[in-house]
Amino acid sequence: MQLSEFHELVRTTNLPIVVEFWAEWCGPCRAMAPQLQSTEKAFEGKVQLVRVNADESPEILRELNVMGIPTVIGYASGKQVARKTGYMGEPELMAFFEAVEKGESPVFQRSLMTRIIYLVAGAALIVAGVSGGTSWLLIILGVLVAIYGIWDRCPIISAIRQRLSPK
Repeated sequence: MQLSEFHELVRTTNLPIVVEFWAEWCGPCRAMAPQLQSTEKAFEGKVQLVRVNADESPEILRELNVMGIPTVIGYASGKQVARKTGYMGEPELMAFFEAVEKGESPVFQRSLMTRIIYLVAGAALIVAGVSGGTSWLLIILGVLVAIYGIWDRCPIISAIRQRLSPK
């Protein structure tokens, strides 16, 4: 696909669009393909899926700053509303398509196990920073890792994000 074709498609298509950037040699792209196909079927007539081969369309990737694949970008009313790089399972893809259909950015929820792993890793870094002399770098890193595990559920961070987001 040429860059001009891509811009024309995004500008003129009536349905919201999800664009997947992929390549044949990309393992995560191949692993995500079946889930993407079933999600596309579930949203048939509501969201259009466009697959762009990264090897055949490098100018589109450059213009959109796509640095890794698979990358999925959602457009509604000709404007980018969502972007995610990396493998997504079917629940994440469904949430992505649903958000793009509404013209919103999706919010991905972490599993309880993922949250626990981040919290334990953060606590381990804090303990390592405190034991054997104080290492502020490890303590700060531990706090940041722990916060990353809960940032999407933390009411303080949610309030800050709402104040900083454009109205």
